[in-house]
Amino acid sequence: MVESDEVERLNGTQRRFMKRLNRLTICFSKKLRDLEAAFAAFAPYYNYVWRTRKSGKSSKLRPTAAMMAGLTDHLWNSEEFFDSVMQSL
Repeated sequence: MVESDEVERLNGTQRRFMKRLNRLTICFSKKLRDLEAAFAAFAPYYNYVWRTRKSGKSSKLRPTAAMMAGLTDHLWNSEEFFDSVMQSL
């Protein structure tokens, strides 16, 4: 079960990456199709491409979320990312 703190963190991350959600609810897409496309691009990018840094002085890059979950063993390149987005639309 997902805790409310995790959901709120994901909501904040989505707003940060997708500027259309940056102003809470007044900046959403007028077309549902455009909003769906933005989310379809965000999900694989966040899980398979984006890497966070460890806290502290080392600031070493962590593996992606999908790598930590065991869904993949490598960073996705742009071709894999684009194919994933196009399949979800």
